[in-house]
Amino acid sequence: MKHVILSLIVLFCTISAFPQKTYFCSPNGKATAEGTISSPVDFLTGIEKMSRADTLYCRGGQYDFTNTIHIKNKSGFKTSNTVIMAYKNEKPIFDFRKQEYGKRGIMVESDNFHMKGLTIRYTGKNGLFNVGSYCIFENLDVYGNGDTGVQMKNGHSNLILNCDSHDNFDYKLKGIDAADFGGNADGFADKQYYGGGNTYRGCRAWNNSDDGWDFYAHSTAYHGGTIIEDCICYGNGPEEYDMRKHPRYETDKEWFDQFKGEGIDITDNDGQPGHVSLRHYTNYGNGNGFKLGGKRTVHNVTVKNCLAVKNRVKGFDQNNNLGSMCMYNNTSYVNGENYGFHNKEEGGKLAIRNCISLDGQREDVLRTRQTVHTNNTWDTNGIQATASDFQSVNYQKYILAKRQPDGSLTPTPLFRLSTKSKLIDAGTYVGSGYAGDKPDIGAYEDGNATENNEMIYSETFSETISL
Repeated sequence: MKHVILSLIVLFCTISAFPQKTYFCSPNGKATAEGTISSPVDFLTGIEKMSRADTLYCRGGQYDFTNTIHIKNKSGFKTSNTVIMAYKNEKPIFDFRKQEYGKRGIMVESDNFHMKGLTIRYTGKNGLFNVGSYCIFENLDVYGNGDTGVQMKNGHSNLILNCDSHDNFDYKLKGIDAADFGGNADGFADKQYYGGGNTYRGCRAWNNSDDGWDFYAHSTAYHGGTIIEDCICYGNGPEEYDMRKHPRYETDKEWFDQFKGEGIDITDNDGQPGHVSLRHYTNYGNGNGFKLGGKRTVHNVTVKNCLAVKNRVKGFDQNNNLGSMCMYNNTSYVNGENYGFHNKEEGGKLAIRNCISLDGQREDVLRTRQTVHTNNTWDTNGIQATASDFQSVNYQKYILAKRQPDGSLTPTPLFRLSTKSKLIDAGTYVGSGYAGDKPDIGAYEDGNATENNEMIYSETFSETISL
C-alpha cells in the first residue's frame, strides 16, 4: 500500500509541476499584457510564456515578422502536445515579406508539438522548417516563400494533415549575384537525412518551382517508412513565373529592378543561362509531383489514393530511390510522364496496384530491380482508362476546391468514376476499405467505402508477401 501511495504522490507532483495553461495572442498584442482573451500578448511573448503542453491561441489578422521564429524547448508530453493554433474560425496570417532573403520563417525544434490553422507566407527561405518528432502540423496554408514551403528534417513520426503548400519559388541565391531559377522550392520537402518516416494526409502542393513532394536522399533507417495518402500534386515546375507584383518586391527591389522592361540575360550558379524579365521569370525547377527519393538512399514509402495532375516532368518519380515503394489506387493525368520508375540496374522495389494512367505526354516506365504491377489501367485484362470513365476531368475547375470547415478536402466530381465505368470493382485488395464486390481502380472509391471483410489474403495484408 505504501508503494501505491508513493507512486500516486509522485504522479501528482509530476502533473502539478507542469500545469497546462492557455494563452492568447493577437497582431496588436502587448508584451506587458496578461495573455488572456481580453488582454492578449504578442506572438513572441506568447511563446516565451508557454511551458510543456500549454496552448497558445492566435487571434485573426496579419502578424508581421522580419526574423526567424524559433520554437524550441517547448516539447509536450506523449499524451499531451504543446499547441499553437488559430482561435476558433479566425485566420491568423504570419507574413514575412520584409524578411531578408535566405532566412526561414518558423523553425520548430520541439517534440510532441501541434500547430494548426496558421497561414505562413513570403518568407526568405522555408516557410515552416521542422526538426521535431511526434508533431502534428494541421490545416496550414504555406505559400509564396523563397524556398520549400514545408520542410521536415531529422525528425520522424510526424503527421502533416490537411495542409496546402503552393507558389513557393527560390528566385535568387543569398549572397550570390546569380539567379537560382527555382532549383529547390518544393511544396513539401522531407529530404537529406537518415531517420524514420512521416505521414502526409489530405495535403496539396501546387505551382511550386521544384517538386510537389521531394524525398531526395531521405533514408528511413528506423521508426518505419513514409506514408502519403489522399494527397494532390498539381502543376509543379512551371516554366516561368510573373514576378511583377510579388509581395517581396520592395524587400528585394535592387534584385528585381534589373529585370524591368525586356529583361536581361543571366546565368544561374551552375552557369546555366536564361533570359529573365519580371513578366517571364525563368524557372528550371525539376517539375515532379511526388519525388520518392534520390542519391540512392533507401526510402521505404507507401503512396495511396493520391492524385498527380499536369506536373511538368513526372507525376510519380522514383528518382534513384532504392527502397520499397508501394503505390496503391493512385491517379496520374496529363503529366509529362505519369509514372517514372527508371532504376532497374541500381535497385528499388515497386509494387503498383489499382492505379490509373491517362494522357501522359510520354510513356510510363516501370523498371525497378523488382517490380510487381497488377490491376492497373495498363495491365487489367485490357481495361484502359478514358475521360468517359470519370464524372469530370476538369481539373481547372475542381482541383483547388475550397476545403471543408474541418480542413479536409472537399469531394468533387474530379476523377471520380462514372456509374458505367469498367474500372469499378476491377481492382485488387490492398488493405483499405472498399464498396462493392472488389476495390475500384484509381484514387477515389465509388460509393461509400467501408471495410469489407471478404479479403483476398487471409493474413493481414502486407506487400512483403509479394516482394
